[in-house]
Amino acid sequence: MQRNDMICQEMGLPVFDAPMQQARGMSGAEYHTALKGQSWKLRLMNTIDECMKYAADKDAFISLMASEGYAVRWESTRKYITYTTPDGLKCRDNKLHEKSIARRPWNMNSEYVQSSSKENSIEQRKPMEELKRMNQPSSAPA
Repeated sequence: MQRNDMICQEMGLPVFDAPMQQARGMSGAEYHTALKGQSWKLRLMNTIDECMKYAADKDAFISLMASEGYAVRWESTRKYITYTTPDGLKCRDNKLHEKSIARRPWNMNSEYVQSSSKENSIEQRKPMEELKRMNQPSSAPA
């Protein structure tokens, strides 16, 4: 307990918890690109979600991503997981508007997939699930 918290308790004042860091939102440009069905980041997020459903462990996840054409750099010495798309675009996991999968147990796969879209929906905008559906390869404009 910090000193200022102890002083507040002694004076009968409330002690507040440290604020949780909020997930990074989607910029306007990313949002409009997603509306057009052209967001490579949302396609990456869709692929990650699908691979997480079937992967039993880290190695299985990496091989499933490789079978989809994505390279995954996931090392214990690195802070972030780096994904490389089939087109050569790179993205760290902390830039995908969702919780990192690096620190999640594999037995929580379904919780990861269910909670990932709920955290980032923005009022007066289309929900993340709908944007993801619009950016799946089958619905992308030709």
